[in-house]
Amino acid sequence: MANLKLTYFDFHGGRGEPARLALSIGGIAFEDDRVPFADWERRKADTPFGALPVLEVDGQTVAQSNAINRYVGKLVNLYPSDPWQAAQCDEAMEAVEDITSMMVATLFLPEEEKKAQRQALVEGPIPFYLTQLQQRLEAHGGR
Repeated sequence: MANLKLTYFDFHGGRGEPARLALSIGGIAFEDDRVPFADWERRKADTPFGALPVLEVDGQTVAQSNAINRYVGKLVNLYPSDPWQAAQCDEAMEAVEDITSMMVATLFLPEEEKKAQRQALVEGPIPFYLTQLQQRLEAHGGR
């Protein structure tokens, strides 16, 4: 088995959590390198794109959350081998990435502006995306 090290920020959620969960569900041992926010600027230059998560596999790295999720999904047999099913899985992952990107865009706004923008997301695009995801999953036999 390969040596795995997943590097992401020191909190639950975000773009690193799906890989953490999949590895845990699959019973795959990995080093969970949690980066404190105070250390991020110092460590940022060590990442391929100046961003997290990063997965190290036997000393080689792969970045970008959905690339990591697909790799880990295949490793633990959670990612479909059928091309059509894989496309459906990718569609859902990309929709979730769209939602994540909308939320991340608000992270460092002043408090009042952050609150207003997040309220607008909750009243508009996020329910739309979640409804679409639900309908598409149900149409393809998911629940």
